[in-house]
Amino acid sequence: MARGVRREIPSGLMWEEIEGRVDPSSVNRDMLGEVDSSEIHWAIFCLRPRLRQIVRARFGIGEPHQSLLELGRRLGMTRETVRQQECRALWKMRCTINRYRVRRGECPL
Repeated sequence: MARGVRREIPSGLMWEEIEGRVDPSSVNRDMLGEVDSSEIHWAIFCLRPRLRQIVRARFGIGEPHQSLLELGRRLGMTRETVRQQECRALWKMRCTINRYRVRRGECPL
């Protein structure tokens, strides 16, 4: 069995306490399931305009796919700044989708 990372679980249990009861390979799949395209569009809509523009351009949603360099030149940013903003946008999208699922009772967190 894989060794667990010591961190707080929302219920207050320590990871080691539940490690033997949870199949680590199924945690992400069970908690997140498949992402619905409407959830993705909603999460993109919730982003600020600049982050929304970066996500759409990087993944080719409604416009042609652009590399970090191309997008950086278009927005007047470095490749690294675009990459950081992309990561930030994806993190915000994950949070938005998870909050939505918790409110609907689909996620146990």
